[in-house]
Amino acid sequence: MNVYDPGDAVRLSVVIVNSAGTATDPTTLTLTVKPGDGTAVSYTYAAGEITKDSVGNYHKDITVASGSGGTYYYKFTATGTAIGAEPGSFAVRNDDTA
Repeated sequence: MNVYDPGDAVRLSVVIVNSAGTATDPTTLTLTVKPGDGTAVSYTYAAGEITKDSVGNYHKDITVASGSGGTYYYKFTATGTAIGAEPGSFAVRNDDTA
């Protein structure tokens, strides 16, 4: 698991593929990020909150707030022309251990 310091920008990326394994743009794409001790926040491609790098390739840069140490969990969810979910996690050091 990757470990970051408060204030770091963390790039969360996903590649969406169809059943043939070809990179494909989904109809909708949502990213939900939840700090281990916090409230989940959702971002969507439709609202311009997720960046498209190329067909089927997307990312979101998350800046980790000070005082937010612990494990973050995230999940990209694609629907429509390509469906699936891709979960992940990363850790953030506490402010006093940096």
